Amino acid sequence: SDSGEYRCIIFIRRGRNSEYLTSNFSYLSVAAPYSIPVVTGLNKTEEISLHCISYGGYPEGQLMWHYRNGSILTESVSTQHISNGMGAFVINSTLSLRIQQSDDICCSVSHTDLLQSGTTCQALTAYHGNYGPCILFDKFICIVSGLAFLIFFLFIVIIILAIRTSRRNTQLMPEN
Repeated sequence: SDSGEYRCIIFIRRGRNSEYLTSNFSYLSVAAPYSIPVVTGLNKTEEISLHCISYGGYPEGQLMWHYRNGSILTESVSTQHISNGMGAFVINSTLSLRIQQSDDICCSVSHTDLLQSGTTCQALTAYHGNYGPCILFDKFICIVSGLAFLIFFLFIVIIILAIRTSRRNTQLMPEN
C-alpha cells in the first residue's frame, strides 16, 4: 500500500545557489471504492444458494447479508476477501438458506474509510405447487420451466403414438 507519512521537498536552484524547502510530514491514506454488489443464485428445491461479489475496493471492506427490513442473516454465510494482485480487493460471499416464504434478500458492501455503502436486493419467491416448492428468482423462469417440461412430455407421447401407428400399418399391409 502507498499509505504512509510523506514529506514534500522542493529543490530550488538560483544561479550557483541552491536551497531546499521542506514541509512537515503528512499522512497519506489510500482508499478505493467498491463496486455495487452483484447477486446471483442457484436454487436446490427448497434450499437456495446466493452468491454476492463486489470488487475494486481498498482496504478490505465489509459485506453483510440481510432481509430488506434490516434483519441480518449470519447462518450459513461464507465470505472471502481476495487481493487482486494490484492492491485492490474482491469480496466473495455465499449464503445458503431455506426459503419458507417470499422475501427480499440483500447483500450490502460498506467501506468505512470512504463512508461508502452499496446494496443489491434480490426478490425471492417461494412457490408451492403440485410438484413441490419451486423457489426461483422470477415467476417467468418457473413458468418457462413448466412449459419446457410439458413440451418434452408431449413430444414423448407423439413419438409413442407414431411408433404404435407404424406397427399397426405394418401389420395391416397385405403380403405379396
